[in-house]
Amino acid sequence: VEVMAMNAIWLRIDNLKFSLEAKIKLFIFIMTIIMVILGGIVWMLVGHIFLPGVVWLICFMGYSGVGFGMFGSVIYLYNRILK
Repeated sequence: VEVMAMNAIWLRIDNLKFSLEAKIKLFIFIMTIIMVILGGIVWMLVGHIFLPGVVWLICFMGYSGVGFGMFGSVIYLYNRILK
């Protein structure tokens, strides 16, 4: 599911009239923001019951943003662009 969303977002960004470097930076930024928001939503649904506190919210948002958002989008672009 995440790869399908990444494909849709990348195709929209790829159609913009920017340089490839700007497109890559925009894609990584957007995916990181999306994953941070999703991490916060997961914490709101499940985490705040078992792991209350702002520190845990920051952990959920930060790790999902860096892990899935930033590194995931870099790996996706590496496979997509260098093929």
